Amino acid sequence: IESVKKYPVKNPLKKYLFIPQNFLERKKNQKKLHISILDVDNTGLIDIVQSIKNETVTKPKLCDPNDILISCINPRKWRVVLVPEINFNFTCSPEFIVLRAKNPKEVKSICLSLFSEHFKEKFINLGKGTSSSRQRVPKDIILDISLPPIKTSAKEALKFFERRKKYYLDRIEELNFLSRY
Repeated sequence: IESVKKYPVKNPLKKYLFIPQNFLERKKNQKKLHISILDVDNTGLIDIVQSIKNETVTKPKLCDPNDILISCINPRKWRVVLVPEINFNFTCSPEFIVLRAKNPKEVKSICLSLFSEHFKEKFINLGKGTSSSRQRVPKDIILDISLPPIKTSAKEALKFFERRKKYYLDRIEELNFLSRY
């Protein structure tokens, strides 16, 4: 933790991302979707059906489409997700840090770069010193981690997340269809 604060970081996340304080107005008749850390796999794919069914136990955090969520609990279980652009009121578990791109056009490429081994290693090192099930990464220093070079073009990133969005919408359609029986 000290090394993050002690030595200058060449390309800190805070150049690209910030912790939002303002969120979209919640639409009254819109469905709710709560993203739990257990609903996100190590590729950033959400179990969308489970997320729709989730009932929150602890007070959730608000998040919006195109926010990046990173789990700060047990960092070896890699959970980074881009909130999809679908019509829901989103919340997430408090174990996530919610980040928003300063330039919305870059969010998809930035999110993909967070899957690099370089970033994962630096992030995981921030949680060292406790047993794996109790590891926590302090949210106040995440924006000081260096962002690795973005190797994905905006066009490739858009294509990747458009496929994800289609997958989510297809799964929601299947859920709606099956709910008729």
